Amino acid sequence: MTISDKSRQDKMSQIGNVASIIKHQKTPVFAMSMLKQFLLIYVGFIAVFFTYIDLVRPMLLSVYEAEVMEDQNRDWQGVFLLLDASSQRHSPSEWKNLLQQINKVSNIPVEVNHIDNWGLSETAINTLHSGRIWIEDLSEGEPVFGLISDNLVVRLGPVASTDSALIVYNMIHYAPLIMIAVCILFWVCWLQYRLFRLEKATLSYSLGDFDARAPESYLAVGNVNAAFNNMAEHVKRFFISQKHLTNAVSHELRSPIGRLKFQLEMLSESTNHQDRERYQHGMSEDIDELEQMVDEMLTYAKMESSEPQVLFESLDIGQWLVQQKQHLCHDINIAISINIPEKALNIGADQVLLSRLLRNLVCNASHYGGDKVVIGYELNGNHCCLYVDDNGSGIPQKYRESIFEPFTRLDPSRNKNTGGYGLGLAIVAQIARYHSGYMEIQDSPNGGASMRFNWPLN
Repeated sequence: MTISDKSRQDKMSQIGNVASIIKHQKTPVFAMSMLKQFLLIYVGFIAVFFTYIDLVRPMLLSVYEAEVMEDQNRDWQGVFLLLDASSQRHSPSEWKNLLQQINKVSNIPVEVNHIDNWGLSETAINTLHSGRIWIEDLSEGEPVFGLISDNLVVRLGPVASTDSALIVYNMIHYAPLIMIAVCILFWVCWLQYRLFRLEKATLSYSLGDFDARAPESYLAVGNVNAAFNNMAEHVKRFFISQKHLTNAVSHELRSPIGRLKFQLEMLSESTNHQDRERYQHGMSEDIDELEQMVDEMLTYAKMESSEPQVLFESLDIGQWLVQQKQHLCHDINIAISINIPEKALNIGADQVLLSRLLRNLVCNASHYGGDKVVIGYELNGNHCCLYVDDNGSGIPQKYRESIFEPFTRLDPSRNKNTGGYGLGLAIVAQIARYHSGYMEIQDSPNGGASMRFNWPLN
């Protein structure tokens, strides 16, 4: 076991231990942690409520009571007029019996007495003599006084209230606090449930379920769930690529290393000068192949493990293709033609990554296609399509999706004459993803395969 394998195994063991501890912890849905996290919110709601009760509400009630006082004055005035008219039409005994009957059936006590016997203030007496009624304090339910003759004053009230009315009044009085408490409870329970779902997905992912994802939409906690899912997808791709990389390295290195060992043994036994030069040349080619393979694997691993800095810039895709064709014709021994529409098109892309993508596609066509390659572009709605067509045998439909996976080759043999390690198109797919685009394979008009890179213009 190598040091890197041992380190990776230790890390996975640590992850497993942590996940096991988390798994056995009891995490209730309605945890007290929510009370700690949102204690300030609760205190704030309570402070707002009592501020309203002690400060705002009295100010509003004073304005309200002034309007109600004027309205009730008119109502009581009518009652006193009726009592005054009734007292003049009945004898004292009849008037007394009438008041007793009223007091039996009404919640508003009625009592008549001389003005001096009520102990009223001078202001109240002056108010009554002016023809108006007198109310000590409307908010406290105080009785109402009214003058029905020169010296007789009627007192109405205080108004009695039933217990059920007091209950309803208290409910209305404390309704804001009850509503706030219910809203807080519902909000905290709903938030705790969403956090519980996120915690469950995190725990499943830590236990090795790389397909576990946090719920999104209305169950998401802000952007946390989306960020977790993006992280989970990236880590999943990283682990899979590392697994493929490890498996591929163990297979791909065997062929050139085996040839090197064979040629080294033959070189030590050979006495012919020409044979020794041939073996040395073969060993040099194998070393170059190993160097190229390691460089390509490191490039793919770097692109897979970390997102590169994509520098988008505006460029004329037609002029850029003309320049790229000149460079490709010097490096790749294949006939390359170009197909450019008459109308110029400016697109946004990273020129370095786009050049790498085009080179890999052309190199792939030169290795597995025919003897002719056509490069060009076309506009599909709000997407630009960069394509590379060849006149080879094409790619079967069943391989058109898996061909972009790392270390996937249609040629199962590891013949170095065919070239490639199954990473060129995987790098192409990565570059397409960096541009928010995608790769697809269609049938070429020339009879081979058409590799097409589609990405948005903006």
